[in-house]
Amino acid sequence: MKILSNVALAAMAAVALASCQKNEVISGTGTVDNGAIDFTTYTGPILRGTVKSGTQFNDGDAFKVFGYTGTETIFDGVDVTKGADGWSYDKEKFWDASQTYNFRAIHPGALGVSGTEGFTPSFSMKEGKVEVDLPAEASKHQDLTYAVAMGVKSTNRDGSQEGARSTGHVKLNFKHAMAQLNFKAKVDASAKYGSITVKSIEICNLDKKGTFTYPASNGADGTWTLDKSAPNNRSNFPADLDSKEVKATKGEEAVVVSNVNNPMLLIPQAANKWDVEAQPVKKISEMKNYDEKKVYAKIVVMFKDKEDKVIKYGDNTDKDGYTTILMPFDLTLTAGRNHTITFVFGKKDSKGGGAGYDEDGNKIADDDIISFEATLTDFVTDDGGMTL
Repeated sequence: MKILSNVALAAMAAVALASCQKNEVISGTGTVDNGAIDFTTYTGPILRGTVKSGTQFNDGDAFKVFGYTGTETIFDGVDVTKGADGWSYDKEKFWDASQTYNFRAIHPGALGVSGTEGFTPSFSMKEGKVEVDLPAEASKHQDLTYAVAMGVKSTNRDGSQEGARSTGHVKLNFKHAMAQLNFKAKVDASAKYGSITVKSIEICNLDKKGTFTYPASNGADGTWTLDKSAPNNRSNFPADLDSKEVKATKGEEAVVVSNVNNPMLLIPQAANKWDVEAQPVKKISEMKNYDEKKVYAKIVVMFKDKEDKVIKYGDNTDKDGYTTILMPFDLTLTAGRNHTITFVFGKKDSKGGGAGYDEDGNKIADDDIISFEATLTDFVTDDGGMTL
């Protein structure tokens, strides 16, 4: 077994859009003048298999490498695995000074064989792709990360993407292909509510099916193509809540609603909101075609007044005191970014939000129930976000 360098993954960049430039590269310490092809990595934190909150791969983690010359497959999904002694792979390969190599890598490594539920990769000399049909459950989402090193020669083993280096290791800069989505809630200081308790949140009519294509050159980002061929390619995604019920109290800071260790990891996309003002109103049951399915949040929440008594909204409130609210909103999801939606209850805001609707497009109340705020942060922190 060929033992590679011990690799400490880079500290996450403060601003995710600049993360590729700010990642620190830790060069390998292994012998590289023996002609063997070996690798080193750098990336932001890897979230899933199971979500990892640190900035290092754990022992046993693996990515898969696919490598080609113009005429030959050199690496066909070879596991590069982290162990106590560093990174290693079986049956070492050696440089051919006459050849130019292209490398593609995928993490989690399990995705590189037959895929996992909803993720089907394919690699060839020409390209790398991952077909995604995203399951609804957040626990089955994958933190798909990818890396390329193109045009690599034995005399320039780190390729061209980072300038001249002397270590001789092929540098693989992993990037996140998915967008992360989390949720918070708070009660506005001007609200009539004393508290609210969130029972469930579901984001409805997001694209779940698409193809991720690896970039053809170093430094470029991969691209997504959405599959718009069928109505069912837009689906609903329930959030995994931080606890069975999450309570927010008037005057307090926003509370975390979703489980930050199990966030939604979604296909990047720009999604338009359900237009309730359109005439005639397109009811939820009438959204049949792909283009008719527009985005809204379905929130099940209990409202209580300052005396801790349940506030009811007619037939929209069930026997247990929970009200179901549908809130239309636009949502743009960007690869490698964390989008945190904060639901602000009881705030009047002309820029977004409102009284909420039932499935027929009827207003639930005369006054504003929820307003929207939005922020965008790096991939793993849960601060900031979109506020609804």
